[in-house]
Amino acid sequence: MQDLKMNDLISEGNLVYYITKEDVQLEAKRRIGRELADEEFPIIRKLLSNGISTSIDIIYNTIFTEEIKK
Repeated sequence: MQDLKMNDLISEGNLVYYITKEDVQLEAKRRIGRELADEEFPIIRKLLSNGISTSIDIIYNTIFTEEIKK
């Protein structure tokens, strides 16, 4: 893929889904009652990436199984 900036990726429809820092902060407020500090974000990024990597097969299987049923 070309070296595109995030705004280009979004505007050109190249992204299917993304999670912003603001999204994570809203979830933090909802779940733990506070915003996360900047120094917590490297850990959050790592854990989020690991979680998504672990479950992406399940997600893809579900998506494509549902599409095949249609």
